[in-house]
Amino acid sequence: MTKVISLDEIFALRPERKEVDFGEMGVLYVQAAAENRDAYEYLMAEITPTGAVTMSMENHRAKTVVAFTVDENGQRLFRNDQVEEVSKRPVWFIDKLFEASQEMMGSMPSVEDAKEP
Repeated sequence: MTKVISLDEIFALRPERKEVDFGEMGVLYVQAAAENRDAYEYLMAEITPTGAVTMSMENHRAKTVVAFTVDENGQRLFRNDQVEEVSKRPVWFIDKLFEASQEMMGSMPSVEDAKEP
């Protein structure tokens, strides 16, 4: 007989969260929850003059960081309207968060995936 997953089991699931270490500055986290993915897709969407929805690559890294970076409680650290400000941060800082976010989304192989057997 096939087991049906209960609501309690679903609501007990926690999104994967990854710590990103910035040495003496401290740590931040990136998280892969549906709300983070939805925020990312919303930020990437652009409506053309004809009403079609396309994906805009403008400020792609900053949009990714804004959508997936969270605090220690899993709350988004940045608001959607902070993309422009985030895009002005140093590339070394943004790249660490961007790469961790990409690994969480499965869009990019992780370091573990790249290791030889």
